[in-house]
Amino acid sequence: MGTGFADHLATLDESTLAALLRRRPDACAEPAPRDLGRLADRLGGRASLAAALRRLDRDTHEVGRAVAVLGDRATTDAVATLLDADPELVRRPVALLVDAGLAWPDDDTLRLPDPLAEHWLAEVGGDEPIARMSRHVLADELRRVAAAHGLPLASRKPEVVQALHDAWREPGFLRARLAALPPRTRRRLSEICRRDIGDGRPSADDQRLLDAGMLVLEGHVARIPREIALASWATEASLRGVPDLPPPTDGADRAADGAGAAARSLLDLVTTVLDEAAGTPVTALKSGGVGKRERARLVKRLDLDDDHTACLVIDLAAHAGLLGLTDAGYAPTAASVAWRDDDAAPRWSRLARTWLWLDHAPGAREADGKEVAPPLPLVSGAGDVRRALLAATGDRSVRAAEARSRGSARGTGSTAGPTTTASPPPCPPPTARPSCSASSSATRSAPWATPWSPGATSPPRRASTCSTRPARSSCSPT
Repeated sequence: MGTGFADHLATLDESTLAALLRRRPDACAEPAPRDLGRLADRLGGRASLAAALRRLDRDTHEVGRAVAVLGDRATTDAVATLLDADPELVRRPVALLVDAGLAWPDDDTLRLPDPLAEHWLAEVGGDEPIARMSRHVLADELRRVAAAHGLPLASRKPEVVQALHDAWREPGFLRARLAALPPRTRRRLSEICRRDIGDGRPSADDQRLLDAGMLVLEGHVARIPREIALASWATEASLRGVPDLPPPTDGADRAADGAGAAARSLLDLVTTVLDEAAGTPVTALKSGGVGKRERARLVKRLDLDDDHTACLVIDLAAHAGLLGLTDAGYAPTAASVAWRDDDAAPRWSRLARTWLWLDHAPGAREADGKEVAPPLPLVSGAGDVRRALLAATGDRSVRAAEARSRGSARGTGSTAGPTTTASPPPCPPPTARPSCSASSSATRSAPWATPWSPGATSPPRRASTCSTRPARSSCSPT
């Protein structure tokens, strides 16, 4: 019997389990799970999975799709073979999936939560396997497909199906067949696999796919066997590894001095705003948040740089638990007293973690053309971009990479060694909990007025629709 997710969680030591929960902060939301079985259910729920997927890089998504495709055969070496990649490039995404609770090892096999496996298989696309599809396809059509692939023809339908099944399972058979197609035709196959049918009329590329045996006709509708779709995806999939970014050009000492000065400046700004709010609470709008007029007053009175700075300070102070809403407006919280008495390093650390885990960019506070006043929560992908960028750069420099890129364009580029990956910070202070509901998208077919048409008669694909709602968390920044 294989190892289930709850059983895997039970094998983790305290520090490893804590690191997993830091990567999946929604699992800490109240009411907190009381045992590992309930924790496994929450981590494997569609809402939690949707939130976690937004934090994955491209390579990790590709490896996850490969694991879903391979199923019970999903070992690290098998994934590397399927993606035609160096096993070393596969191990990092596999470790990220396991560390984030999106996969777990069962001996040498990688397992995925069922909703996640369904999601990634749907992204790969395709229809039923040829063995199941053949029940609805005429024997002559199956012989046409077999002949297009250069397979010996048999008189009985089961023998033709078995020949196709055996040939398509051979590593490299379909990859070689697809490589022989023109690039434009391969792109068209990928579009059809993703249900991007087009304008409703068959093209020359569609006819090439039919002639090459990549499409199977069921009556007047062309279907794509799952084996073909998987081979099409695997041909395009590739692993790039972590970005190769250069180190900062200013030198470590100068960079540290600049960062220290910026940190001290932000601490002074937050402290100044808290002092102002202690004397006169910051006026709140009836709908919540601090409006433009009140922010303009703060900018003028406290000599802040601009409205962007005011939004940043209000967001950081509120989301760090230092500024809270009272009947009179926004005022310092009890936690702000202890924060002010602490040393500079932990005070800065709390603000930095808060900024890292904000979902939005404090200076971009518009939704549907209207401003969302700080510090109200705002649904945005800016936080995911911020965290992905910091994880990819590590101790390297984006500005230096831009300079190197410009230098390369002039023929003066330099090279640098591999980059490092930043580890996630301690448990963030989440202000919203993702919520997903699974919905079935109807299968699509193209009723072309021709003898055949690419279409889809596969089971409905499940899609996730996500929203956010306020939630409390048992995690708190330390």
